[in-house]
Amino acid sequence: MALFEWGTGRRVSELAETVRRLSAGDYSARAQASTPGAADELGAAINGLAERVETQVRGLSHDRAQLASVLENMVEGVVAVNAAGTILLVNRALAVLFDLDAGAAQGRPYVEVLRHVQISRLLSAVLSDGIARVEEITVFAREERQFEAHGGPLLLQGSPAGALLVLHD
Repeated sequence: MALFEWGTGRRVSELAETVRRLSAGDYSARAQASTPGAADELGAAINGLAERVETQVRGLSHDRAQLASVLENMVEGVVAVNAAGTILLVNRALAVLFDLDAGAAQGRPYVEVLRHVQISRLLSAVLSDGIARVEEITVFAREERQFEAHGGPLLLQGSPAGALLVLHD
């Protein structure tokens, strides 16, 4: 009886360690097969869950990389902000236009980073009522440039979660 309890306890500890590794993001962690029983059924269930999570994470990573590539290669300037007005992303075209470090802009309020009255008003209006707008704006960077600015709500599961601005030259 003591041998059974020790073996079962060790098996439960091994399964718990597998779950801890999965929780920490090690999606390659798998429970080792053992003698048939409840613990082995639990191990098989953990492994099935791990495989599904690993597949989903791999797919999301692939989708994210594709989206990042599209945004970075757009000639239009793009900025996305959350509902509080904090920058979520700035693409390369917008960073060049405003002479920004796109990485350093993330997490900062758009009004501090972009410092453009028309853009601030447009984003503020979209954030307040969730209605898309199109305006013509002038940007004085290296030279004066005219843009058609498209501001619209950034939706998360169908609900407004911020705003997106696209500048067409």
